Amino acid sequence: MITDDYRNCGLTRDPAIGPWLCNMGSPTTRRESERITGSLLGESGKGGGAKLSNVMTVALKFEDGSDPVSSTYAILRRAGLASPEDLRCYAVVPEGPMICVHSDRVVLTEHNKRLKKDFPFLTSALILGLCTATFYDPSRPVIWTQTSLTRKIRLFSLGGFYASA
Repeated sequence: MITDDYRNCGLTRDPAIGPWLCNMGSPTTRRESERITGSLLGESGKGGGAKLSNVMTVALKFEDGSDPVSSTYAILRRAGLASPEDLRCYAVVPEGPMICVHSDRVVLTEHNKRLKKDFPFLTSALILGLCTATFYDPSRPVIWTQTSLTRKIRLFSLGGFYASA
């Protein structure tokens, strides 16, 4: 600590010098830095992580240049349903909350134009509408946006992580 008497060190009482001496730090040759990364799901090929089970992958394929929201609503109306919430009566979706992880390794569900009621496509749209960027919750309202309908996600069950021993 620097005392009031700078004269012992041969310094003056200049306030500009005092704080500078307190923040000397180490030379740049002795500084170390380390990037810390982690994942709840663990690193691929290595042990660790929470050992969550992959429940399903979900993604939709739309025609080039088409609006995902209006296209999905048109498929919904063609199936005779008025709102995305009506799909809950016809589609089977995972029951509990799950973690969503973006993935490019997802098989896209394409709309089958031969079917009047394309429930595989609409079920995938329902699941995507129940997801945020990181979380799936079946109790939340179904929200279809361009972002939510164009996500490519993998759903992981929370049971392996939060299950009591």
